[in-house]
Amino acid sequence: MEFQLKDDLKYTHTSTTQPRKDGSIPKNAGKKNIIIVGGGIIGACTAYYLTRHPNFDPSLYHITIFEATSVACGSSGKAGGLLAAWAFPEQIVPLSFDLHQELSDLYDGEENWGYRRLNIISLESNMRRYKKFNKNLMMNDSFDNDSIDNEKELEELRKINQKRREEDKKKPFPSKRKGYFFINDDEDEDEDDENGDSQRNEAQIYESQQNFEESHTPKSSPGDMLNEEVEQQQQQQQQQTHTPQEELPQQIDQSEHSRTPENPSMNPLPPQLNWIKTQGISNWSALGDTDTTAQIHPFKFTHFILQKAMETGAVDLISAKVTRIIKNSDNSVSGVAYVLTENGKILNNNNTSNNTTNNSNITPNSQPSNETSPNTSTNEPSSIDFKNELEMVDAENVILTMGPWTSKLLPNCPIYGLRAHSITIQPSVEEISPFAIFTELKIEDSKYFSPEIYPRTDEVYVCGEGDTMVELPELASEIVIEKEKCDELYYYVSKLAPTLSEGYIKTRQACYLPVLNVSNSSGPLIGETNLKNLFVASGHSCWGINNAPATGKLLAELLLEGEASSADISALNPTLFFTVD
Repeated sequence: MEFQLKDDLKYTHTSTTQPRKDGSIPKNAGKKNIIIVGGGIIGACTAYYLTRHPNFDPSLYHITIFEATSVACGSSGKAGGLLAAWAFPEQIVPLSFDLHQELSDLYDGEENWGYRRLNIISLESNMRRYKKFNKNLMMNDSFDNDSIDNEKELEELRKINQKRREEDKKKPFPSKRKGYFFINDDEDEDEDDENGDSQRNEAQIYESQQNFEESHTPKSSPGDMLNEEVEQQQQQQQQQTHTPQEELPQQIDQSEHSRTPENPSMNPLPPQLNWIKTQGISNWSALGDTDTTAQIHPFKFTHFILQKAMETGAVDLISAKVTRIIKNSDNSVSGVAYVLTENGKILNNNNTSNNTTNNSNITPNSQPSNETSPNTSTNEPSSIDFKNELEMVDAENVILTMGPWTSKLLPNCPIYGLRAHSITIQPSVEEISPFAIFTELKIEDSKYFSPEIYPRTDEVYVCGEGDTMVELPELASEIVIEKEKCDELYYYVSKLAPTLSEGYIKTRQACYLPVLNVSNSSGPLIGETNLKNLFVASGHSCWGINNAPATGKLLAELLLEGEASSADISALNPTLFFTVD
């Protein structure tokens, strides 16, 4: 059953701590108010871990979250959701990876937000045999049928390959494989590459892996974690039983031999990765396995965790854009000024009321598709009328979890937005094996295209490289989405996978990643600024989804204990990189 948000997760336009015009006293008046600016995954995890901290007393504290557009409307809802124990920074990654597992165990993450362990590889493929992408290809009937011609005499060999793949699917990964016949199906067989080396001018069939092993000594790869795991298990079993162990078939290091020109016969892919074509792939290597890599659906995760925080009754969500920080005379934070928003637009406060309003954009089933025409945005750019500003003062703490928008509020903060396009694809089959793939696709002699592919339980997510061509807008609802960039993603990944070329694009979207623009750190920034009680948690780059739980937990410790006790984050202190004027 798919997770649905409950009706009590609502936006409000009402101040939760100050007297109302009718003279009534809000239920949270007199409490210590913690303000969180930003309703993405970092803000949601911060609210969650604050409410779970043993020092948090709902009768003493209240949390107010300001979100200008909708929950998880930016990269928190449009990222791939990759989790990795080998990510960065090393100070918080181990903690956060474990917290993701704990949350999944506690709330059935597999069911509620698609948590699962998976393998991840990188691969290189030659795409020069296909036409170079242009936007007209998407309107051409041959777009999805631009396949390589099949020669009749090779059909039997392909049948053999398919049979062996079916047999290998039943074996654990990694496993000994019989090997596959290599079939060169390049269209541009007579074309010379930049080094003058002619491509093969006829279909070539090489001997199987078994024959190759007879004349080559297998080599082990220090970086092949999967092979090391198998060897360790074998050694442990032998030590435990103290009995002669049956000699297992010797395993070939695929990544090592796939780099070797003398070995074009070896199928370069793991057997369970049966939805990727073998043609053109020149190399692959394992980046992580199920011990070190997992994934979530970040949009669903963010909503679920925020809902759990709001169920305590100690968290309110205000639909508003914070415009400035309010300071006290002693250089401490007092509160924030803001303008009200609704459905991704800034409102004139004369049109608002004290009534609580539902926001139709905050359920997983109604996630906006963000389908737009090229070079257009969802809304016209916003202009802020500062005469409509409201204020919330007497805040105990203010936490900025605004991602790339942090520098709009704090101009000295060295964080900028890197725009990234992505698509979701409905494949032609119901289930795709859990392998995330980093690609390096050669589309011209000296030009590469590097999409990342993340199969989910119900769709396939694909993202491309970032760009800084369009400035970060005031609101996430105004992000410019270029249809051509999304179509280019689909064009090339569909060449790798028949299940994708036979499917269709569900969503075209774009978001901005918060990148720390300093030479001596990759970020993020987590901690208190030089302005007392003003905290920043931003600059997570592509690992915001991965590191959100640790960030939220550490912020809760900083606020309620006075120091971060779960990890040493002294190197991530914001005061090392900028000051608040």
